[in-house]
Amino acid sequence: MTCTEIQQRMLAAILEGAEPGHDAAVKAHLADCTACRSALREMTAAWQALETLPEHPVPAGTKRTILQRAREAAAPSGRALLSGLRAWLLDWRNPVLPILMGLLTTSVFALVLELHMDLSLIPPLGLTLAGAMWTGLFALVFYLFSMGMRLQEHSWRFLAQTSLVAIGIFFVITVFSPLPHSVRFCSNFNLTQPLMERLSIGGAYFVFGVVYALVPMAIGAFVAAGRYAGHPLLRGSLAGGVFMLLLAPAIFLQCAPFALGVVLGWFGGALLGSLIGGALGYWIRFRALRQSA
Repeated sequence: MTCTEIQQRMLAAILEGAEPGHDAAVKAHLADCTACRSALREMTAAWQALETLPEHPVPAGTKRTILQRAREAAAPSGRALLSGLRAWLLDWRNPVLPILMGLLTTSVFALVLELHMDLSLIPPLGLTLAGAMWTGLFALVFYLFSMGMRLQEHSWRFLAQTSLVAIGIFFVITVFSPLPHSVRFCSNFNLTQPLMERLSIGGAYFVFGVVYALVPMAIGAFVAAGRYAGHPLLRGSLAGGVFMLLLAPAIFLQCAPFALGVVLGWFGGALLGSLIGGALGYWIRFRALRQSA
């Protein structure tokens, strides 16, 4: 037996009022272990000192508090249950949390899209598949974030933080200035009309897709890169890829009524903008941190 196990046995015997040396295993160990003999003397002296202390009656208020806490522990109240449930839901070690966050986030963004476009134009099966895929992607990103929180894995946290910040900024932009409206506005605006006439509709969506993905991704990478150092181009590009995965269902839902060329143009532009924006934002923050160090 180890010294720790022997000392635990000795302490248990002293608390029970027994003699530790009566235990054959403890007695045999004490014969050869100076450290445990010293520990036994200290335990015995401490217990004897405690026994000499005078006893005082417990105040009535303290008794009531102890009894009340004991009753609450034996039969949890609604408030205690709610508090326990909240602690369980917000614990990053909880494997259910990423799934719940994925469902919640997907529902919020679907509501945002519903307020600004007609989702009835999308076949029910396509809408269901897009929602399921989006939920899974958001759950994966929140899982990466939770793993980073638990294991202090900065790379996973950076990927998750960057993509979540960027997707939030993207939705703010698209709510106030949906991409189809921007394309139509620039096609009719005097200063941009000549340029838009040189582009096909697919080319226009490609260009605007680059801008609509690059700006949120660059801001997201710049904001989230404060704690991370090294490999700005690689990490920024990886974060851009994760952001593009989250962006894909939104583009599909907004592009479903359009021609295939428009869909491919928007997807291609968003992919390019995501990669460039991630690398650019992270590189700018990385350079700024190095210069300030």
